[in-house]
Amino acid sequence: MKIGIYCRVSTERQEDKGTSLKDQERKGIEFAKSRGYQYRQYIEQESGASDTRPEYLALIDDIDKNKIDAVWIRDQKRFARDQEIGGRFL
Repeated sequence: MKIGIYCRVSTERQEDKGTSLKDQERKGIEFAKSRGYQYRQYIEQESGASDTRPEYLALIDDIDKNKIDAVWIRDQKRFARDQEIGGRFL
């Protein structure tokens, strides 16, 4: 199984609140390795209110091309702040 590890912050300020990109990345990799999954990382500093984020779009494209079987995110807010955008993905 290959998973996408999606890590996002919208501001540099979030880096200090326990949601840093490095923290998200570390937890995602630990998850993948603990289950023997292959993984690809998608990391960006962009607003979650938009669905035109480059790494988000790359992840969606890889899912559409069956390159990714599942997605790991720290929590739903890291993926999409807008519930409609998140709901479309689900």
